[in-house]
Amino acid sequence: MNDPVVGRLETKIVVILAEGLGAAEAANAAAVLALSASAESSDLGPAGIDAHGVDHGRIDRHPVPVLVSDQATLARVHAESTQGDEPLHVVAFTEVARRARDYDAYLADLRTTAPEDNSYVGLLLRGPRRRVTRVTRRLRLYDGTGAAPA
Repeated sequence: MNDPVVGRLETKIVVILAEGLGAAEAANAAAVLALSASAESSDLGPAGIDAHGVDHGRIDRHPVPVLVSDQATLARVHAESTQGDEPLHVVAFTEVARRARDYDAYLADLRTTAPEDNSYVGLLLRGPRRRVTRVTRRLRLYDGTGAAPA
């Protein structure tokens, strides 16, 4: 919901990618996560119409920072985000999902994967701005390389 005084969304969305992904893998993971989240979003703006009347479609009004993290931190962020008094909406893209050749195979494989054995390709978090910031504040922006800091 928008704050009518400042026009700022009360919610925040972030994408967190696993470090070490190649450019194509990172783009795929971000696309899968964004598509998954957009199905549940009510924050699409009106259609964008240019000076010639061409409709450029509706996009989500949230700025979406793309962050990067190691596996241990991704697992911690996932756990923190799904627990507590104020759980966030979380979409997890795991290696199980990435390896699956169809959705039914993904669901079957995931049912036999223990939580501690999940390896995250990326996460999307959506929820109250302060809560999302609290969980992600120490993560760095994805710089296009996916490399760990020197």
